[in-house]
Amino acid sequence: SSTKKIKIAYIAGLFDGEGSVDYSRRWEKDRRNRSKKYLCRRIICEIGMTDYPVLHWLHETLGYGTLRPRKSPEGCKPQWRWRCGFRDSYMFAQQMLPHAIVKYKKLKQIVDHYEYKR
Repeated sequence: SSTKKIKIAYIAGLFDGEGSVDYSRRWEKDRRNRSKKYLCRRIICEIGMTDYPVLHWLHETLGYGTLRPRKSPEGCKPQWRWRCGFRDSYMFAQQMLPHAIVKYKKLKQIVDHYEYKR
């Protein structure tokens, strides 16, 4: 519907300004055998802010990801973080890509990663 499209465009603008994308490869230790390492991908999209109602609305509107409190320094306003990873990040990147400007390149990497695997 057109209302859903408007909401997605709003979320894309919010994400372009306040969000972050982590699309990286790193070496991680094997949980069973600590001497072994393997290369793994880290694919995460997140938005962190102090405005809980906005993030709650975003989480409800999208219907995926997690919304959790963040540790904030003593005396500071409570912070919240909405986050999604891997396949959810792929779905999120697909939705955001047509509206993205600042985060376009990183979101495109996520889409290309999953579409190349097919």
